[in-house]
Amino acid sequence: MKINTVKDALDELKNIDIENDYAYEKVIWKYLTCVNLPIFACKIPKNTIIFRTRTHEDNKLYTKISDIGLVPKQIVANFGRCNKPFQSVFYSSDNRPTSYSELVEDWARSKNNGDRVYVTIGAWKLKEDADFIIVTSPNKEDRISDFDKEHGPSLEKFISGYNPEDQEILKEIYQFLFEIFRKPSNGNKLTYLLTTAYSNLSLMHDEAKAHGIYYPSVASGDQGVNFAINESFSRENLELIYAMCNEFEVSFDENKKFHCKEIGKMESKNVDLTNNRIEW
Repeated sequence: MKINTVKDALDELKNIDIENDYAYEKVIWKYLTCVNLPIFACKIPKNTIIFRTRTHEDNKLYTKISDIGLVPKQIVANFGRCNKPFQSVFYSSDNRPTSYSELVEDWARSKNNGDRVYVTIGAWKLKEDADFIIVTSPNKEDRISDFDKEHGPSLEKFISGYNPEDQEILKEIYQFLFEIFRKPSNGNKLTYLLTTAYSNLSLMHDEAKAHGIYYPSVASGDQGVNFAINESFSRENLELIYAMCNEFEVSFDENKKFHCKEIGKMESKNVDLTNNRIEW
């Protein structure tokens, strides 16, 4: 594969017509035929704690573990960062603030001054080691977040194992992936088509045998990290440790900038795994 062919394919991907009925399939086809996606992953050890947030409209407490866990695929209506419609992915973060910062963009669009927002945040433990595909930059100057500074040198080493021409191709591909995963969606469906297609192709790849995608949170200013974990691993290898219900008050300043202040919280007293119950 020639580097000009790859560059042209990446340019075409950025201009896919999202109104076309086969837009997602076109992205998949272009990845498969012109890009030859690489696989670069790391292992996250068992007993790592990750955080997942579910929002709700009132202060009613969720009492079932399944209520704050993996979303049933039949109610997944839209594309997300790493999922297509009717595909369930366990989105989570490395810390509590990042897990709900992912929802702030939606709150800013849908809430009014003085509104209350309620979220339930679950802390989940990995019961087994998990392999995650990493999305970072091949260029040092782009590595601003701690995540990129940590994993960027490993990516350089990974790329250096290829011949010079393939190295240039890999740098083009990884820079493209880096940019689309760092791009706020802002309702742009194409961004999610591109990231989801890459995620699904990578996770089904025989060489990867990975359990999810690992990438910095756009909403937290790249300071937090997100996990998008596939359904099969999530169902068998995640265990809820505790839950917390938070209440936030929404406000907008004179410049219409959105603010969200925590005004209340409640922590679970016990998690009954056997009976699928959260006790408050």
